[in-house]
Amino acid sequence: MRKAMISLAGVPFGALALVIANISTLAQSANPLVGAWKLTSFQQQVLKDGSVISPQGEKPQGRLVYTANSQFATMSTTSDRKIAGPDMTDERLALFKTMYAFSGTYKVEGNQVTTTTDISWRPDWVGRKATGTFKIEGDKLSLESAPFRNVRGDEVVATTVYAREE
Repeated sequence: MRKAMISLAGVPFGALALVIANISTLAQSANPLVGAWKLTSFQQQVLKDGSVISPQGEKPQGRLVYTANSQFATMSTTSDRKIAGPDMTDERLALFKTMYAFSGTYKVEGNQVTTTTDISWRPDWVGRKATGTFKIEGDKLSLESAPFRNVRGDEVVATTVYAREE
């Protein structure tokens, strides 16, 4: 009798796990952006001269998460950031220039994604709507932004590439 109860107790848990796995799969199939993504490349093309810069260096660190309920959060830094010392004014500015972090809501239409920022490391981005294009090939996500001004003041188009983690 006890053995039967243990077996039956496992059935609902197994069924729940199956339902959760199916919900996650359905969310990704309905919206291919849903999931956690690890940054592999971040470049900006300067529109005035066509030059390409890598603001986070050759090995940027970062994450991007898109949820099924249309929320997103992203952050990126260089891989060689220094710890700020006691006189942090210049060091903080350097740290600020080697990162980005913002979150908000997003909407997908075809291969376009439009974000509306509600929290940002740059206060002038709060309330900002930005539309870009995306392309998914296997577990690789490529995002291309619309033109914007980077922290140096250049008008650029950013291309950001991620690998799916979840």
